[in-house]
Amino acid sequence: MKNYNNLAELIMDKDNYPNAGGLYIEKSKTGDLKNARYWVISSKETKEEGYITDERGERPAILRDFDVKSLLDIQTFQDIINLKMKNNPELRLEQTDVFLEAILYYLEHDDFMD
Repeated sequence: MKNYNNLAELIMDKDNYPNAGGLYIEKSKTGDLKNARYWVISSKETKEEGYITDERGERPAILRDFDVKSLLDIQTFQDIINLKMKNNPELRLEQTDVFLEAILYYLEHDDFMD
């Protein structure tokens, strides 16, 4: 499990995610993706730990102490970032707002922006 304090940190670490897994966001910040905390959980961790369900909803047991919501699978998140960079070679990872726009587009349309 990896934890990130904001979207910029999450994007900057894009090449270090597990091959398969989920991306979770703190529930209270789902309307503020730029400043939310994130957790990347590998499929292996989820399989080993399982899921829990309580008054806060269902989530991986490894996140039992956090009020989180599933955002995307980690491969889709990487694809959003990588496609944006492929189509815009001058783009830098530090340009968080550009990636935020692509993420929001995907969440709304279930399709890639570029």
